[in-house]
Amino acid sequence: MARFFTALCKVIAGVMLLVILGLVVFSPAWAARPEDVKVPSFTPIPTAAPPEPTPEPVKPPEAEPSATPEPTATPEPTPEPTPEATPEQYVISMVGDCTLASYPEIKFWDTAFENVTKGDWSYPFSHVREIFEADDLTLVNLECSISDLQAYAGTTFSFLAPAEAVRYLTEGSVEAATMANNHALDFGKAVYDDTAANLKEA
Repeated sequence: MARFFTALCKVIAGVMLLVILGLVVFSPAWAARPEDVKVPSFTPIPTAAPPEPTPEPVKPPEAEPSATPEPTATPEPTPEPTPEATPEQYVISMVGDCTLASYPEIKFWDTAFENVTKGDWSYPFSHVREIFEADDLTLVNLECSISDLQAYAGTTFSFLAPAEAVRYLTEGSVEAATMANNHALDFGKAVYDDTAANLKEA
């Protein structure tokens, strides 16, 4: 039985081989000559034309920068010569302690200031007046108070002249007086302020 199936398979395989071989041999494409074989011509599919490139905008020609004119050199001004300073001279006379009154205990003595001057306002500076008049400034150190205010001092050596005593200074060509000394406040702040006012007024 097995041999039968084997033989049958061989027969079927041989028949099939013959059929295939016959198809190949008797095929029209095989039998035809190459020039008789019609090959369908290839028709290219029309493609859309590529878009024309957009022309780039033409840039206007750049204006050539105008030449910057070179600045005209400004001539440096010739400095005027500095005038030489004319020297100025000032003459200042500085006088020491001026006590234009006596302290109360000796006002009745013959040697008291008030008794020596005897109301002559120019007497104290009479021998130096020409010098004081020729200078630019005469400064004295006023070692007394000049005021009509009633006041009493607690020390023996305290000097209070009447307000009219400023004439000793003006008649003697004295222009300024300093009160920065140890007798400035002998009679208190009120007399000190009144003395300053009398000097300023004179």
